Amino acid sequence: MRKKLLRKITGAALALFLLAGAVPCCAHASTIAEDAANLLIKYPEEPGEIADEVYSRLMEFYDNPLIVCAFMGNMYRESDMTPWRWEGDDSDDGSYSAKLNETIMPDLGCPDDMTRYYFTHFSYMTGLYGFGLCQWTDIGRKLLMYDMAVETGRRLDDVSLQCDFLIWEMQNHYPELDEELREIEELDVLCNRIASTYERCHPGQMSITVRYAYAAYYYEQYTGEVYEP
Repeated sequence: MRKKLLRKITGAALALFLLAGAVPCCAHASTIAEDAANLLIKYPEEPGEIADEVYSRLMEFYDNPLIVCAFMGNMYRESDMTPWRWEGDDSDDGSYSAKLNETIMPDLGCPDDMTRYYFTHFSYMTGLYGFGLCQWTDIGRKLLMYDMAVETGRRLDDVSLQCDFLIWEMQNHYPELDEELREIEELDVLCNRIASTYERCHPGQMSITVRYAYAAYYYEQYTGEVYEP
């Protein structure tokens, strides 16, 4: 089980309000940083191999640690950076999801109609909607991910597959967002745009303060610099 370090960042107020809901895209990063300072955040003791692979792959595409770490902050909020996790699995290491996958879909990448059906429709039979690093939810996105897994001979819980799928979606389904992200220089705004548009979060579930805090953590880990709003 991954060890986590409970770390408190010190600072100013209003965290509970922002934790519960979205913040305007124009909100200044310094405000987000101050609000994040009051939260008790569970950070990984170290990024880990999965995060290392995500950072490396997305940096090949974006060559911008701010964008990459904004995606990673969203991923950690969504799945604890666990590529095999199903929505509703609250275990620290995604062990419930791992057992479920082993039982229901022992080969998450096999070209098998039944496995494809389970992967795309299983969530609607059980209420476990989201899957993977970004908790992809709807059937259409899962079908595309499944087909990419089969075509490339990779499992659905493979980190490289999910990173490649994210990049494919940004190129083919979110080109305007992709272009917009490359122009943004504020970490809080990047986190907000990714959460609202790519993750499609409900406004009451965005928790931008938390996503920003994780993004800032990854930025410091991979650049060696503390993010300054």
